[in-house]
Amino acid sequence: MRPIVIVAPDYTHSSNGIRALHDLCHQINMMGGTARMLLLTEDAIKSCEPPQQNPDWNTPTLEESERHFLEDGIVIYPEVVKGNPLNAKRVARWIGNKDGVLREGEGMDAGPNDFLIAHSRVLCKNPNYVLFYSYVNPCFNDDESDPEKRVLNATYIGKGYLYGQVGILKKTLWIDRKWPCTQEQLAFLLKYVACFYTWDCWSQTNVDAVLCGCVPFFLNYNPFTSEEIDSAELGRIPRLDADNKVFDLDVYTQQRADLIKRIAELQASWDSRIKGMLDKLQAHFGE
Repeated sequence: MRPIVIVAPDYTHSSNGIRALHDLCHQINMMGGTARMLLLTEDAIKSCEPPQQNPDWNTPTLEESERHFLEDGIVIYPEVVKGNPLNAKRVARWIGNKDGVLREGEGMDAGPNDFLIAHSRVLCKNPNYVLFYSYVNPCFNDDESDPEKRVLNATYIGKGYLYGQVGILKKTLWIDRKWPCTQEQLAFLLKYVACFYTWDCWSQTNVDAVLCGCVPFFLNYNPFTSEEIDSAELGRIPRLDADNKVFDLDVYTQQRADLIKRIAELQASWDSRIKGMLDKLQAHFGE
């Protein structure tokens, strides 16, 4: 099995896309493969600086003595990297959003033989493999929540500023991608939020809000459509929007239960889906 070098930003709990790349490295190593991380900072790859890592995971960084992995192995770039800056012989690409969305219209500039790994089937027309990442911190739940204590409404911008004009709604608390600074604190806060207004329709934070019992209100669907959101691996995320402003508790409760079930199923199959991806990846490059 060829070694795999995964290019990614520093580990952070605030981005499931970044977490997915680090988790992928960990799982490959735990399965007996060889995977290394390579730091990505502001669109520049700096192999001399080890990324911040999850201390509980097996995610070693690429050592200078292992530079031959770039020649002998497979490099996985996230979709924010354009072209092949490492001049790797074998390139795979992790697609966590629509091509060009996070680079202000610039695409990945993928090569004809690149192996495309899509986080979701709605992100890429013809990926080589779909590997949906469904991790959810267990702190996101509605335990000890009380409808009568949901006295706050919140606005979440996330990546929404990339898709158009955004703003903080009046009489709402602004939840930032970095505040609250821990997921446990975010979960605690969300249990006091009734309506979660979100400008970012493609965000794990929307799912976290539902799991904590909030009702999301999607303010914008760009660069997706509501149909695309519903056809992703998680199915329908219970929500309101400009065309659907009437809240139905029974419908919300059922859709939330369905969402929780789908998340559990995807989490249970994570290892087997990685193995399936690795088999296709190695076969794609002749091994």
